[in-house]
Amino acid sequence: REEGRSMAVRIITLRAFSLRVVGGHSTLRRWPPLQRFLSNSTSEEEKAVQEQRPARLAIKAAILTFIAVKGWETFGNSGTFMLESTLTLLRSRHPQTQHDAVSRLDRWHTSDTALHHIVESGHISTLVNVLASPSAAARNLTLEVLCRLASLDSALVPLRDAQALTTARASCETIGDPLEAERCRALGDKLALLLGDASALEVSSSQSSG
Repeated sequence: REEGRSMAVRIITLRAFSLRVVGGHSTLRRWPPLQRFLSNSTSEEEKAVQEQRPARLAIKAAILTFIAVKGWETFGNSGTFMLESTLTLLRSRHPQTQHDAVSRLDRWHTSDTALHHIVESGHISTLVNVLASPSAAARNLTLEVLCRLASLDSALVPLRDAQALTTARASCETIGDPLEAERCRALGDKLALLLGDASALEVSSSQSSG
């Protein structure tokens, strides 16, 4: 009786899992009922994955949208954020640092947002002070920025209060390089036009002709 049970167990085991060797590797041939069970389980898992796919895609889309929005907000505010560091350099008393700051203003901070921030933060007078720099290039770059600011209505009064045009005229007269001096006077004329100061423009013209 025990031998019969043992034989039955062997037969069931052999039917459930029979081994065969193919190319030196053992492959498992499953018992058909077990194979059907595994096949059903796999199909159910695949079905569950397919059902969850729309939800996963929606979550990914929401995450990407959030990242895109935050990135756009950061990019939109980056000009003002970087401008603060430039204005800090502008307030330096070191001529080379001032020159670097004005160069950054001329190259990087030309948007209306940046220009309005310069006006609202009270840095027009700081820019006018750079017109006393020993560097002629720094003076002319500063005049470029001042002319750009003069295109804003909100900057006209602060520019007049800071005596930007008078300071610019005096600055141009002390530049030794003829080319830089000529460029300075041309920028001064442009600033006079933007400020609506026709009398200053006439004085400049008479000085140039004389």
